[in-house]
Amino acid sequence: MTMTLSFIVRVEQLQETLAPLEKIDKINDQNDNVLRDLFWSGVIHKFWIAVTLSCRLTRHMLVKYHGLPSTIEYTRREILNQAYQANIINDEKWLEMLRYRNKISRTHEPFAPTDEWCERITEEYLPLLKELLEYCQKLIDEGQQQSEET
Repeated sequence: MTMTLSFIVRVEQLQETLAPLEKIDKINDQNDNVLRDLFWSGVIHKFWIAVTLSCRLTRHMLVKYHGLPSTIEYTRREILNQAYQANIINDEKWLEMLRYRNKISRTHEPFAPTDEWCERITEEYLPLLKELLEYCQKLIDEGQQQSEET
């Protein structure tokens, strides 16, 4: 089970994207709105990228290992539903995370993000993203071991 280079690159991109999200702390200084806005723009952007990369990686696994036709375009929701059925992901919170990603990436109210958003991303969704990353890294490791054995 050899992984393609594009899969390995996406796993590395996901790992790089999750690293800053793991370091998020609540912002205590509510008076610096410019800094707060820049901070939240970065958090929202990294979260958006992480969910997008996760869906791409999941689609790749579905096509390569579970017979999903590669010629059909699937929505992220369809990909996550298929991944859940294939036991690639094991939590229905993925669909909730996708809805949340769409919601917060489309919020245009000034300084709308709150500490609740930060908690939700770090406590509910980051563990799901890290779990998928670990699963993907395990597939890469297994593929490398099989390559070395042959």
